[in-house]
Amino acid sequence: MRDGDADGFAVLVERHGPALSRLVTGLVADPHAADDVVQEIWILVYRRLDTFRFQAPFRAWLFRIAAREAVTARNRLRTLWRRMTSTDTDRMPASSGRAEAAGEVSDVLGALAILPTSERAALVMIAEGFSYAEAAEALSCPIGTISVRVHRAREKLARRLDGPSTGEGS
Repeated sequence: MRDGDADGFAVLVERHGPALSRLVTGLVADPHAADDVVQEIWILVYRRLDTFRFQAPFRAWLFRIAAREAVTARNRLRTLWRRMTSTDTDRMPASSGRAEAAGEVSDVLGALAILPTSERAALVMIAEGFSYAEAAEALSCPIGTISVRVHRAREKLARRLDGPSTGEGS
């Protein structure tokens, strides 16, 4: 697969694609932009496959790239949004484009969008089934930091969505 094996790469996309899409959507908080970011990530991964050293699971390597790219994309979108809304507010909708999403999904994405990027990334990775150790490795921080970020994120989401905080896994 490291030699440009298209079938091998297709297996990776099939195996990791759905989780990657959910992670990026959670980080970017805009499903339409997330689709574009996911495509960019797969292109980047394909080009960088020769740098994968097999010292960590492929999934951790993929999600480390994805987290970095999604955060970069989120920041670009924020900058663009600020520029657009500060120069001509009458031409832009009041929301950030999530109004098209269905009720609960929109509420959750909106609540995720208010979280600091570090908390959002930790929470989404844990929700995607990463262990705290895997999330810590992918986000390049200690396990304790992941635990604190997930705990804080859950509390903020619970307040925002008017539900009790579960406190699980913290």
